[in-house]
Parts: sequence; structure tokens; C-alpha cells
Amino acid sequence: MATDPLENFHLSFLKWTLGVNKTTSNAAVWGDCGRYPLGVEHSKMVFSYRDRLEQMDEDNSLCLARHAYREQKNMKMSWYSCLDAVQRNLEQETNRRLPRPSQITSAMKN
Repeated sequence: MATDPLENFHLSFLKWTLGVNKTTSNAAVWGDCGRYPLGVEHSKMVFSYRDRLEQMDEDNSLCLARHAYREQKNMKMSWYSCLDAVQRNLEQETNRRLPRPSQITSAMKN
């Protein structure tokens, strides 16, 4: 099972809802439920938000979020550097093979 307590609860709940054994394949449970691991869903939201901020920066938007984003990007704040590194790692891994959900969540933690 997952090492993240929230993900562990998520999987346990899905398996309980389906009425399957605890040892049932996690991939099968996610597939049958039409769900993804929470780390994948959260990663999508984070990258979408960053893309919106990038678009605001390109459009020279006057909103405060754009100015804060540009300043933090220029200062190479840890969250931005980490997110940038995760994206580069995923792009390199994707060129070789598709990343596993656990790779995405572990890359987010580093």
C-alpha cells in the first residue's frame, strides 16, 4: 500500500467500497473506480496553476498573483526550483518510459 497516510486511507476506502480484499492490486482498484492516486491529481493541479501563472506573465497581466509569481521565480524560491526540477525529471523519464504515480509523488517530496 501507499506510504502516505492520506493515500493509504484513500485506497482503503476504495477497496472497502468495492468490497475487495486488502491485497487486491492498487492499479486494479484505481482503474475500476476511475480514480488516480491523490498525488497524481494534486500534481496536475499544481502544474496547471503554474501554467496559468506563466500565461499571466506572458500576457503581462496586472494582477498581484503574476507579480508575486515573477518575483519568486526571479528569486529562485525553493518551491519554484523544486517544481521546475520535478518537471524536468518527469520530462526526462517520460522520454524513456511513462512515470509511475509513486515517482511523481516522490519527485514532489524531493
